[in-house]
Amino acid sequence: MLAVMKCVVVLLAFVSLAWGQEQHCHCASIITTEEGAGLAYDLPPTEVQDCNNLEACELRCIDEVFLYYNLCLGPWYYTGFKSQQKLCCVGGEHTPC
Repeated sequence: MLAVMKCVVVLLAFVSLAWGQEQHCHCASIITTEEGAGLAYDLPPTEVQDCNNLEACELRCIDEVFLYYNLCLGPWYYTGFKSQQKLCCVGGEHTPC
């Protein structure tokens, strides 16, 4: 539970730092536990020219095999991919069990 809470804190810190900066596409893998959802892994954001081109952001994240994406700090969208196996938290890192 502590690791999930740390992931959520990191995600919130990232969003607060990014607020007001360049427009970007953000890809992430988010896990769901009994306590809620948390960020498992994310890619560095990629700058975009247009905050309306949701499809290009989605394709970037699908190419990198990430499950969620957002554009210009908008809502998170699900790409439709599912992990093939459960993830375990080992030393603060999420890896296949």
